Amino acid sequence: MSAIDSFSFLEYGELSGSNIFLKWLDTYCDLERLRVSSIEFWEFRNALLHMTNPYSRKVLKNKVQPLQFYVSTTDREELQSNVKHKYFNLKTFIDVITQGIEKWTQSFNTDKSKFETFVDRYDLILSDLRYNKLKYNES
Repeated sequence: MSAIDSFSFLEYGELSGSNIFLKWLDTYCDLERLRVSSIEFWEFRNALLHMTNPYSRKVLKNKVQPLQFYVSTTDREELQSNVKHKYFNLKTFIDVITQGIEKWTQSFNTDKSKFETFVDRYDLILSDLRYNKLKYNES
């Protein structure tokens, strides 16, 4: 989930009034394969990040169904009927995100102007070397 946060920032920066996590997922990922919406993944992200369990505030208020994942070589349709949790296959999720990353990186080939912005944002989240140089004088 934190990788999606990073990809979202690299693509959109800080958009006022917009959830860039949702926007990146909706733009680049085929979430229909998982039968889980970007909003449900957002709440799952919030729950894991803030509570280390699947119960975000919106889940606790019954506004969003809690997500649970399973790992299987095939998607398990029988798990979709559970009324308490909504299940998704972690392997399929990884495949969907990987394909989303591929689609996102291909967008740089069609819009070359994205490279400069990408490098500027990349430096903000992954590198402080260029921004925090201290000079030391031995005197």
